[in-house]
Amino acid sequence: MRFCFVSTSRGSHFMTELLGALASSVRATGHSAELVLDEFSPLVEDLVYVVIPHEFDAWGSSAGGPDAVQRARTIALCTENPGTPWFEQTYRLVAEFGAAVSINRSSAAELRRRGIRCEHVQLGYFAGWDRWQRDETAARPIDVLYLGAADERRDPLLARIGARLWARECQFLVPPLEPRTAPRPDFLVETQKYERLASAKVLLNLHRTTSTAFEWMRFLEAICNGCVVVSEPSLDALPLVAGEHFVEAGAERIPGAIEALLDDPARLREMRLGAYDFVRERLPMAAAGGRLVELASELPHEPPANRALPAVVASTAAARPQHSSVASVAPPRRRRLPSLRSVSATLARRLSTERTAGRLAETPAYEFADPRVSVLHVAPAERELAATRNQLAANTRSEYLLVLPAAGGIFPATVERLARALDENANALFAYSMIAVLDGREAVELRGSLPWEPERLRRENWIDLPVLIRREPLLALGGWATDPALYGIEDFELWCRCAEGGYGAAHVPQVLAWHPRAESSAPRDVASLEPAATALLHERCPRLFGATPAS
Repeated sequence: MRFCFVSTSRGSHFMTELLGALASSVRATGHSAELVLDEFSPLVEDLVYVVIPHEFDAWGSSAGGPDAVQRARTIALCTENPGTPWFEQTYRLVAEFGAAVSINRSSAAELRRRGIRCEHVQLGYFAGWDRWQRDETAARPIDVLYLGAADERRDPLLARIGARLWARECQFLVPPLEPRTAPRPDFLVETQKYERLASAKVLLNLHRTTSTAFEWMRFLEAICNGCVVVSEPSLDALPLVAGEHFVEAGAERIPGAIEALLDDPARLREMRLGAYDFVRERLPMAAAGGRLVELASELPHEPPANRALPAVVASTAAARPQHSSVASVAPPRRRRLPSLRSVSATLARRLSTERTAGRLAETPAYEFADPRVSVLHVAPAERELAATRNQLAANTRSEYLLVLPAAGGIFPATVERLARALDENANALFAYSMIAVLDGREAVELRGSLPWEPERLRRENWIDLPVLIRREPLLALGGWATDPALYGIEDFELWCRCAEGGYGAAHVPQVLAWHPRAESSAPRDVASLEPAATALLHERCPRLFGATPAS
């Protein structure tokens, strides 16, 4: 028997990875299987298709969609969970196919309740995901890893959790909710993703939207690489057991659960090995491949009678499952910065620099100091913000400048992490991190989650203070712009000139600062800028923005 697994080039690579693993499992049973993109191959004798219906509907080729006979020879693979719009889209499509299976028991049960014949297929260990191979000598420099697309529910949770895990080495990879046709620093696929999982101790898992279903793909890829999952409570986890194969905790208790796990290496190792051995020995992916072969043998060779079969066509609907993976792997550390931790701890307690008439206030020790980091902190509503910063920067002697917002704070590890990022990226003019935006004492937004993308500056500003900037290149670039037309967007204009000048920026994908909701580098949307500001940006950054727009 021959199988054709149909994925898409514009949709979720997460789904392509799943189909590829199942295709390999089918081949392991002695049958042929190929993975194709965007369109169904011509139907020949004994050919059976496997497709994720809502994914192909959103991103497949309208010209390559299946006809009635092909749909009758297709197994629909359901990956979405009840309570989400993607599950409802799956339900609307799945009845038109010859058979249906689901990777989640609750999804299969709900489809059966609605009159769709669907059975559960258990995913399991797949050697192609395993880059760890149970090697306990492998280094795991990342304490906490998170891989998940931007989401209105998860992002505030990440801000709260990240603010409590500042002392740990975290990587939160949060790609934007938009088509991802290629890997990005915050979206890892295949080998990059598996290797990142194999370098992390803990994978943080949070539910998106209203779903509470067990995310089998994410859990299995982590377990195959010895990364212990800490997750919100989920449905359908069996045969995996919370407390034995992974850690389960409510969102507010997750930081404490992670800290307890990281502080107990023996328990961490026990869970890592226990989950890996159980999945590898008791849940082989080959079983799922074998069940697909059995279902394929039952499919009819003619289309179902007396049923309207609307064509499955590609649509431009934006709502589709978004899955992701991480920021780029940090290069080898060239040098450690033991003194910066104490510097940063002091800054976290005293977030201001004395200033008198635009001059730095000198202490008796100033003449003999050789600082590596100086702090620029200007009072709120400072109309001469740019000029004041430029004067302060010119009067300091340090290698780096920590530029703070008017309100907010940093953590004791902030300066060390930002400085390390600059040390490891010679082309970066500045380094920035994720920021928890607070409404009172509650984190309500995650800012700065995107990596450095110069082309995105044409549309939006996602970078907030604090940032750590190289002082001499900053001064060579002219510092902050003092034109009154740029008041309020001085930082954004500097990011744009940084990109125009060929500099990069280093992103630290971890929550290392916070500020009140009102304290931000507004406006975010470039289209909302005043015409005079827009004209200046085009004039000063012609390669980035193009010619000056007509007035």
